Amino acid sequence: MTNNINNENEIITYMHSDGFYVIRPKQLNIIPIECPICTRMMSDADDAAAYRKHECCHDCMISWVEPNLEKWNSGCRPLQSDVVAKRVDLTSRIIDQFLI
Repeated sequence: MTNNINNENEIITYMHSDGFYVIRPKQLNIIPIECPICTRMMSDADDAAAYRKHECCHDCMISWVEPNLEKWNSGCRPLQSDVVAKRVDLTSRIIDQFLI
Protein backbone atom coordinates (compact mmCIF):
# COMPACT_ATOMS: atom_id res chain seq x y z
CA MET A 1 0.00 0.00 0.00
CA THR A 2 1.41 3.40 -0.97
CA ASN A 3 0.76 6.28 1.42
CA ASN A 4 1.08 9.94 0.61
CA ILE A 5 0.27 12.70 3.09
CA ASN A 6 -0.31 16.13 1.62
CA ASN A 7 0.14 18.51 4.58
CA GLU A 8 -0.77 21.51 2.48
CA ASN A 9 -4.37 20.39 2.06
CA GLU A 10 -4.45 18.05 5.08
CA ILE A 11 -5.46 15.14 2.86
CA ILE A 12 -4.30 11.53 3.09
CA THR A 13 -4.13 9.55 -0.14
CA TYR A 14 -3.31 5.87 -0.36
CA MET A 15 -3.72 3.04 -2.82
CA HIS A 16 -6.05 0.26 -1.73
CA SER A 17 -4.89 -3.33 -2.23
CA ASP A 18 -7.54 -3.69 -4.97
CA GLY A 19 -5.84 -0.97 -7.02
CA PHE A 20 -7.92 2.15 -6.40
CA TYR A 21 -6.97 5.30 -4.53
CA VAL A 22 -8.57 6.34 -1.26
CA ILE A 23 -8.57 10.06 -0.54
CA ARG A 24 -9.78 11.35 2.80
CA PRO A 25 -9.30 14.33 5.11
CA LYS A 26 -6.43 13.97 7.55
CA GLN A 27 -8.74 14.77 10.43
CA LEU A 28 -12.16 13.16 10.20
CA ASN A 29 -14.67 15.27 12.09
CA ILE A 30 -16.99 12.46 13.02
CA ILE A 31 -19.98 13.32 15.17
CA PRO A 32 -20.60 10.65 17.82
CA ILE A 33 -23.90 8.80 18.13
CA GLU A 34 -24.39 9.99 21.72
CA CYS A 35 -23.77 13.36 23.30
CA PRO A 36 -20.65 13.05 25.48
CA ILE A 37 -22.33 15.15 28.20
CA CYS A 38 -25.87 13.75 28.55
CA THR A 39 -25.57 10.50 26.50
CA ARG A 40 -28.76 11.28 24.55
CA MET A 41 -28.66 10.26 20.91
CA MET A 42 -27.58 12.92 18.44
CA SER A 43 -30.65 13.24 16.27
CA ASP A 44 -30.61 16.21 13.91
CA ALA A 45 -28.67 18.99 12.23
CA ASP A 46 -28.94 21.19 15.34
CA ASP A 47 -27.13 18.52 17.36
CA ALA A 48 -24.46 18.20 14.66
CA ALA A 49 -23.90 21.97 14.58
CA ALA A 50 -23.72 22.16 18.38
CA TYR A 51 -21.24 19.28 18.47
CA ARG A 52 -18.98 20.90 15.89
CA LYS A 53 -18.97 24.12 17.90
CA HIS A 54 -19.03 22.91 21.54
CA GLU A 55 -18.70 19.08 21.48
CA CYS A 56 -22.18 18.48 22.92
CA CYS A 57 -25.78 18.17 21.68
CA HIS A 58 -28.08 21.14 21.09
CA ASP A 59 -29.97 20.64 24.37
CA CYS A 60 -26.71 20.63 26.35
CA MET A 61 -25.56 23.69 24.46
CA ILE A 62 -28.70 25.55 25.56
CA SER A 63 -28.62 24.21 29.13
CA TRP A 64 -24.92 24.24 29.95
CA VAL A 65 -22.86 26.10 27.35
CA GLU A 66 -24.77 29.30 26.63
CA PRO A 67 -25.27 30.31 30.28
CA ASN A 68 -21.61 29.54 31.11
CA LEU A 69 -19.68 30.10 27.89
CA GLU A 70 -16.48 31.34 29.52
CA LYS A 71 -16.39 28.44 31.98
CA TRP A 72 -17.22 25.97 29.20
CA ASN A 73 -14.42 27.27 27.00
CA SER A 74 -11.98 26.93 29.91
CA GLY A 75 -12.91 23.23 30.24
CA CYS A 76 -15.57 23.28 32.97
CA ARG A 77 -18.37 20.72 32.48
CA PRO A 78 -21.59 20.11 34.46
CA LEU A 79 -21.69 17.57 37.27
CA GLN A 80 -23.12 14.23 36.19
CA SER A 81 -25.79 14.52 38.90
CA ASP A 82 -26.96 17.84 37.39
CA VAL A 83 -27.07 16.31 33.92
CA VAL A 84 -29.15 13.35 35.15
CA ALA A 85 -31.57 15.68 36.97
CA LYS A 86 -31.97 17.80 33.83
CA ARG A 87 -32.57 14.68 31.70
CA VAL A 88 -35.23 13.39 34.14
CA ASP A 89 -36.95 16.78 34.10
CA LEU A 90 -36.91 16.91 30.30
CA THR A 91 -38.27 13.36 30.03
CA SER A 92 -41.11 14.10 32.45
CA ARG A 93 -42.07 17.20 30.46
CA ILE A 94 -42.22 15.17 27.24
CA ILE A 95 -44.39 12.52 28.91
CA ASP A 96 -46.69 15.23 30.36
CA GLN A 97 -47.27 16.62 26.85
CA PHE A 98 -48.60 13.25 25.70
CA LEU A 99 -50.86 12.85 28.73
CA ILE A 100 -52.57 16.22 28.28
